[in-house]
Amino acid sequence: MRFSDLPTPLLAPQQVSHLTGRPTSSLKDPALAYSSGRFFLFVSDFSGPIHALDSHLVGVSTTDFRQYDLV
Repeated sequence: MRFSDLPTPLLAPQQVSHLTGRPTSSLKDPALAYSSGRFFLFVSDFSGPIHALDSHLVGVSTTDFRQYDLV
């Protein structure tokens, strides 16, 4: 994998919103791990109305940083 071919950002709020079904305002505190050919990305997902954001831990896995699965 060439890192110059990776999308920027690696994981966008719209992608998390699509996976979780919740509107996502922002992603914070990323952590990345690699095991058995898969990357695992964990983020704090801030969703809800701007005056009352809730934080959820979201984990996704990917092999190519283009398609993601919830963990």
